[in-house]
Amino acid sequence: MKIQNVRHRACLAVLDRNGNTDAFRKRTGYSTGTSFAPNRGEWQVLSLYEGVKTTLRSSMVFHFPPALRVYGKFTAGVSEMALATETGCEQFAVFPRAMAVP
Repeated sequence: MKIQNVRHRACLAVLDRNGNTDAFRKRTGYSTGTSFAPNRGEWQVLSLYEGVKTTLRSSMVFHFPPALRVYGKFTAGVSEMALATETGCEQFAVFPRAMAVP
């Protein structure tokens, strides 16, 4: 099993466990780089979802923006950037991960 499928399956497992599978319609993440400008085609990026065969390598950078969407009702998402390393990944953000509820 490729590492990107592990990441995607981990995301799906949380969604499935909480009954939100149908609201998640996209990939778990995608590669980024210098001067990267996302567009509708996005053929030039490595998308992270089931069935991708490309092996992740150290120094690749990814954006993980999983979101739940029920069209016409709501969208909720998070966003994280990470660098692939020899031993896993290094997250760029250093903010607390705990959810704050006012």
